[in-house]
Amino acid sequence: MRAGPAAIDVIIKQGDGQQGGEGAPEEGAEEPVSDEKGSRGEDGRQNGLEDDWEKEEEGQEEDEEDEEGEEEGSADGGDDVSKRGDCEGALFTLPKAQTLGFGVDRSRGLKPLHMPEPLLRSWFPGVPLPLNVSLQLEVDGRPWGERFDSTINRGFGFGKGVRTLRELEGWRLTAIRRAAGRNALDLILTGGGQQQQQQQQQQQQQQQQQQQQQQQQTLQQPRQQQQQQRQQQPRQQQRQRQRVATTARAQAQPDAVVAGAQGEAADAAALVGLCLAEVPLPAAPSPGSTAEVTVAAEAALQDAANSAFRGALRAAEALRLPPERFDAVCGGVKAATKEAVACRRFLGMEYPRLTHACAAGAVGVVRAWMDRIAPRD
Repeated sequence: MRAGPAAIDVIIKQGDGQQGGEGAPEEGAEEPVSDEKGSRGEDGRQNGLEDDWEKEEEGQEEDEEDEEGEEEGSADGGDDVSKRGDCEGALFTLPKAQTLGFGVDRSRGLKPLHMPEPLLRSWFPGVPLPLNVSLQLEVDGRPWGERFDSTINRGFGFGKGVRTLRELEGWRLTAIRRAAGRNALDLILTGGGQQQQQQQQQQQQQQQQQQQQQQQQTLQQPRQQQQQQRQQQPRQQQRQRQRVATTARAQAQPDAVVAGAQGEAADAAALVGLCLAEVPLPAAPSPGSTAEVTVAAEAALQDAANSAFRGALRAAEALRLPPERFDAVCGGVKAATKEAVACRRFLGMEYPRLTHACAAGAVGVVRAWMDRIAPRD
């Protein structure tokens, strides 16, 4: 037995992971008294911790109440220890690595990691459990995520914040480091060949999926282009036909003029070259419509009448009517479109006959239409 209040401290050289004891005893402490088995010197403190940890591992069982009771620990715990400089940076290598894994019920998450009781008593002497701590995971020498709050429960387990890290299944806790800050600890995790193989397999699967997606996109592009071409073909063909018809109509009148043709052939070419457009009949307002609807319908009807009037004048000019007949045709169209009912009859029945006759080059039909609109005296 050791006389005096001196406590076991674990002082580890920073950066190399070596462990050793302090060279001089604390002030006021008595020299250790040897017993039958012999006293442990300063060089044997780490071995004593390892023996205590092995005994603790053999006799420790998972306490469901401790796992579920990860309530917040004492907020005042570890105040004195957090201010001490002798533990900061100390690294303790676990004599037996702890593997992160699931229990029987996977829905409960990973089994909690445990802190060796001798190490806990050395770094946090006299602190009651549960104890609030700040944890930082270090995986294969690199920080994993951000520092988070956890709790060391009465079973010496880190449950809060650790059990939810399902992606770290199979990694091993090999060391614990005392970090700067209030109750701050670093959990050192290392992976084995199995974890590396799993990572490589995941990377290969991701690469294969990306390649497959690229191949599918490459195959889909020609199909999409073909579909677009098929959709555009009817439109292109229609536009081509329209251009051919427009060109033919535009060339009809100049050809007739150049040739110096007279009579029916020249008049027919002139009528075809007009390319008179059809004037759609506007919808009539329904009974009970509002004033705004009625006004809009009347305006649309007037616009249609004006378009038909201009078409009739162009046809009269193409036939080179004398001034008196030209004026008579203008008056007849105005009279036919003066009233709403008569205007609708003219747009729906008379004017379509004029446009069709002009497109066909039917000179006689066009002259008869004008005689009907403006009867001769």
